[in-house]
Amino acid sequence: MLDPEDVENELVHIDDQLITIEDSLDVISDEFLHLDEQLAVHIEAEEERQNIGDDDDPVLDPVAYDASPYDEWVVESDREIDELAQILAREAESNLDWVSEKNM
Repeated sequence: MLDPEDVENELVHIDDQLITIEDSLDVISDEFLHLDEQLAVHIEAEEERQNIGDDDDPVLDPVAYDASPYDEWVVESDREIDELAQILAREAESNLDWVSEKNM
């Protein structure tokens, strides 16, 4: 026959194991939620990176992509170089017109 004290001890041991399992499940659930949030952020960032190339405008605003201030400076300097090249091209065309008029 079973001793009631042994049965009670075994039930207490099983109960302790169940409490330990429940605590472990809480930790696992928290970790799973954390990983799920990280995955969502990663997917969102990846989608944003893919959408960057979809724009037809060749000049991109670096602030929209969480770029560093240096990146913004580079984009701005590229714009200024383009503007300078256009000014120089107009000046060269103007000088050619002046030379052509003088040689006529």
